[in-house]
Amino acid sequence: MRPKRAATAIGEQRYGALLAEALPRVIESGRELDRAAALLEKLDFFRRELTAEERTLQKLLARLIKDYDDAHHALPKVAPKDALAILMGV
Repeated sequence: MRPKRAATAIGEQRYGALLAEALPRVIESGRELDRAAALLEKLDFFRRELTAEERTLQKLLARLIKDYDDAHHALPKVAPKDALAILMGV
C-alpha cells in the first residue's frame, strides 16, 4: 500500500490551464473513454515527476475512467470459490 502524500496546494492558474487543454468531462461513450485513457497514459509516462496540478488532473481522469468502467463494464457477482475455479480453469 502506498503512503498517502500530504495535501499539496495547487496553482489555480496552472491547473486551469491544464483543464482548458484536457477538457475533462463525464465519460459517456467508448470514444470519450479512449480520449481520457490517452490523456491519463500521457501523464503516467512523463519522464519527470508530475507537478501537483498534473497529479490532480491525473486523479480526476482516473476517477472519470473508473466511474465509466464501473457503470458500463461491471464484473458479475460471483462467489469467491467460483471465481477461483474460473481462474484455475477448473
